[in-house]
Amino acid sequence: MQQYSTRHILSALRNDRGGQLLIYKLEEVDFNNGSVLTVSPSEEAIFVKNGCIVQAFPNGRYELVTENFPFLGHLRYLLSGGISTFHCSIYFVSLQQSPELLWGTSMMMRDPIQKINTKVFIRGGYRIRVENGAKLLLSLLGMGVRNVAFEDIRQYFGIQFNQNIISILSETLSRNNEEILTACTKLGQLSQQVFPKLVNIVSEHGLILENFSISGMEIAEDDPNRFILEQAYAKMREKELLNKDYSTIKNMDIQTNASKNEGFGNMAGAATLFNSANSNFTQKTDGQMDGKNDGFEKLKQLKAMQEAGLITEKEYEDYKNEILKQFVK
Repeated sequence: MQQYSTRHILSALRNDRGGQLLIYKLEEVDFNNGSVLTVSPSEEAIFVKNGCIVQAFPNGRYELVTENFPFLGHLRYLLSGGISTFHCSIYFVSLQQSPELLWGTSMMMRDPIQKINTKVFIRGGYRIRVENGAKLLLSLLGMGVRNVAFEDIRQYFGIQFNQNIISILSETLSRNNEEILTACTKLGQLSQQVFPKLVNIVSEHGLILENFSISGMEIAEDDPNRFILEQAYAKMREKELLNKDYSTIKNMDIQTNASKNEGFGNMAGAATLFNSANSNFTQKTDGQMDGKNDGFEKLKQLKAMQEAGLITEKEYEDYKNEILKQFVK
């Protein structure tokens, strides 16, 4: 008597995992001639034999017989109970939009304005949707794919995706010719500039990029080049607050250091500060302000020094009186 295989032969082919996965591989690999394939509206079914895609089925219900689908004849596997059976792997690919997938990376670039190398951390999110399931599956088959969650896309394509973001973002920032600190406040605008260039990259894998966003971009706090630059800006600002009178700043530094030494009397310190504040008052040249206006400027400087704690209230009053005496001479 002829012996037939007793192994289970599938007759109803469907995705019993719903929309939980981006790609779901059916556990069984054998099915009967006349089996029914059911493909939901949000997916497509793809038959694969020996690493090659044989057929893709869109949404619908299909009775799989060789009369309707001649390719099945090439998949014939064995006879079971007198019934022809076929052998191949079947993948169901979800066509639904993914949840938001987060991304993040860092890059080194030269600030277009400051001309210094700067380390920048960037992050954001995106959503994808499958446009061509066969194309996506071919991209993943070489990686030993079986079941793929939406989040796994970051693992499979994350490095390539981030590399392209870095390349496109660096090019965009250089073309915009803006300081990186300024660009950090224009994330929406940057996202719109980067988005269309990423569309073509994901389409190579059969995917549609539904949206893309940059939610954060910061300069590394420990960036040594930025630290030096910020120190320089702080010094420039200090000069601006004191009317850019560098000699005044230097004399204040001398006064501060000298006042810490024993034997440095208050009157000597006051004389130094007063000479610094009043040095330009009596040295006028053509084109300078007249004496009164010059005196007003010095009074404003002295007031700023007093409010900053560089001179005492009494010292401020003494200097002010000396300057005011100039107006009644």
